[in-house]
Amino acid sequence: MYKSFYGLGTSPFQISTDPTFLWLGEKHREAIAMLKYGIQVDDHTGMVLLTGDTGTGKTTLINALFKSLDRTVIRAAIKNPSMSGIDFFNYIAASFGNNTLFATKSRFLLGFDQFLNNAAAKKRKVLLVIDEAQVLTDELLNEIRLLANFEKDGRSLI
Repeated sequence: MYKSFYGLGTSPFQISTDPTFLWLGEKHREAIAMLKYGIQVDDHTGMVLLTGDTGTGKTTLINALFKSLDRTVIRAAIKNPSMSGIDFFNYIAASFGNNTLFATKSRFLLGFDQFLNNAAAKKRKVLLVIDEAQVLTDELLNEIRLLANFEKDGRSLI
């Protein structure tokens, strides 16, 4: 009823991670700026951490970040990381558009290394976001840390 009264096409107060109606307060603007800096700086370490309490808008902020990035950034988001081993690696590959089902971690790493180096050769950056990372096992957290070790000329490729 209020949508037609106010001439709205959609409900503005939905519980959603769609950044269309996102209002960025000072802390949110600061968080997006830090995330962008972490992506754009050439000597980045490969890891940036965004933390916050449940419901504070982390996922919405990531969606807004993705929307604001130009085409030079290849991006993927893992929304539900509660899986194990090779399933996790295959999910990462598929999130970047590679639908190969890798049978082993070593096969994935070889393919991922090639993907990262191809992106670097085209002057593109690769961004992998792990949402809900608090559900990751220690083993998978370590695997993600190791993915940041992919480097070329002393620069992280992810």
